[in-house]
Amino acid sequence: MYPLGVLKKKQLKILKLTFTGSIVNEASTASNTVIYPDGTVSLAGNKLNLDGSAGCSVKIEQNVGSDWFNLQRDFDLKFDLMITSGTQAGEVLAFIDTTNTYTFKLLYEGVSYGFSELRLWRGGTPLQTFSLVPGYGVVPKNTVLNCVLEYRKTSAKLYTNNVLAIDAAALTQPSNITRDFWLGGYGVEDTCLGSLDNVEMTLLLSEY
Repeated sequence: MYPLGVLKKKQLKILKLTFTGSIVNEASTASNTVIYPDGTVSLAGNKLNLDGSAGCSVKIEQNVGSDWFNLQRDFDLKFDLMITSGTQAGEVLAFIDTTNTYTFKLLYEGVSYGFSELRLWRGGTPLQTFSLVPGYGVVPKNTVLNCVLEYRKTSAKLYTNNVLAIDAAALTQPSNITRDFWLGGYGVEDTCLGSLDNVEMTLLLSEY
């Protein structure tokens, strides 16, 4: 039983991509998504290969409606990330509007840029960036990171292998506009060098 006035969360899994031979949504809600592989994106070893180039990506649109990726709902996003080189800065995943302005992205910034870390980026006004928490250290290379992004509209936390990596406690909720979900780099944006696997996104829907 939940106390009076306390909301419990109903879960709706909208994405499940295991990349086992193809780039398809295996969730039961898959009919409401459209997937567009782009650029040089490919599969290697049943993983989504990110080659560091511009436009190496997968675009995922909501087929009917616009409330799955518009950042107005709480969600958990799970994925396995491997960075294979620290020399290439680029996008890992992103929620992007048609103008590529009011975005919410996970970026990797390589050592050639003076960094070796992951960052959350909120585009638009205010522009916000959130770096690794103190004491996390550098992002390991050639190591699978089991990641969980817990997005709660006005805050977000990224965990890697059950360790808090980024704490965006002061996130300003992005505006309510249509966005698509991207794996890898959008448009002319470069991707990181590495791979993604086992991508699952679950909406947390409030109900009494």
